[in-house]
Amino acid sequence: MKKFYFFLVALMLGVMSASAANYYLVGGFNGWANGSASYKFTDAGDGTYVLNMNGQLTSDFKVTNGTWDDSGTYGSNGAALELGETYSLKQPGSNIQLECGVVDNPKLVFNPTAKTLVITGEEAEVEISYDIWGNLPAASSSWASTSMENVEGDKWVAEDVEVTATSNFGIRELTNGNQSNWISADGASAITGPGVFNCKIEGTNFSIAPGTYTITFDAAAYTLTVAGEGSDVPTPSVTYYMIGDFNTWTLADPAAKFAQSTENSAEYVLDYVGTLESGTGFKINDGTWTNDSCNFGAKEDSSQAPIELGTPFVYTIAGGSQNIIMATTVVNPHVVLNPTAKTITITTSTAVEGVEMEENVAPVYYNLQGVRVDAPANGLYIVVRGNKVAKELVK
Repeated sequence: MKKFYFFLVALMLGVMSASAANYYLVGGFNGWANGSASYKFTDAGDGTYVLNMNGQLTSDFKVTNGTWDDSGTYGSNGAALELGETYSLKQPGSNIQLECGVVDNPKLVFNPTAKTLVITGEEAEVEISYDIWGNLPAASSSWASTSMENVEGDKWVAEDVEVTATSNFGIRELTNGNQSNWISADGASAITGPGVFNCKIEGTNFSIAPGTYTITFDAAAYTLTVAGEGSDVPTPSVTYYMIGDFNTWTLADPAAKFAQSTENSAEYVLDYVGTLESGTGFKINDGTWTNDSCNFGAKEDSSQAPIELGTPFVYTIAGGSQNIIMATTVVNPHVVLNPTAKTITITTSTAVEGVEMEENVAPVYYNLQGVRVDAPANGLYIVVRGNKVAKELVK
């Protein structure tokens, strides 16, 4: 009987041990190695799990059950964690940030039932730096660091970054050498040439086309500035057109085609010969209606005010976006498109004056669909004379 009793006790203990949950601390401080025995919590027997960590804990971490399943991942509730205070966790939640930045030899008490975490320890000195983390230069499966140098204030620069195949990357914020934030694109993420790109924490990873670049991250403005060196930097892959009531919604209208600005590589400009009437609508696209990511208009609920002259209009990118409406009439408008900032600015153009001075240049005719016409018959055409464009009625 005694042997059987001990057998039952051993069996019950084995079952309890097999069913006990395991929890781990994982984050930038350990390279996001999930399930590491060095960062495993110990069952305290009262419903909580304890980890006495040797070393420094920096921001950007989570608690997991050894997997990345949503039900087994405990993260931030949106606020920074304060030392000594009970912190409510969210499943799965984003990465947890420390209000103090760094803790030396912290003690962590985790309660999976209440979904709380308490951290105690000593605050440590904080040193912030940044690097590029990606699969540069050749889009390999391995990701690695490209160092950035602090040149002035909050600006960090990596010069002569060579990219041989379209690759992906983000910016790592490093606290005392450990990743404390992942910074990536806020909006436009495809880098095909020079420009300024907005950033945010845990956005969309940047992709970058082949070329040689100088990449500058401004930690204060949260922008990424890309400058190209040499002929390796490709030209932008998207061609933008303005389309609307003013040109009877003609796709790929050569008279309404944008050119990349020579003053600001992030901008595209159009000096349109003609009139945009008050109350009329327009959009900007790539010459098609099939690319929703290049369909720039007003908010879908039509709540946006009309576009005012000289005031940047923040557009929406969506297949269901509405027409942008002109607040006032403008003759020969100068239109500036900034795909990075998602703005359109319209002013009166000075570059289209004196079209009649080009009369001695042989005209080239296009129909309203943008197709060249060698022998125009009666009708309305787009006429190009030198670097001037206008609409003419042929009789």
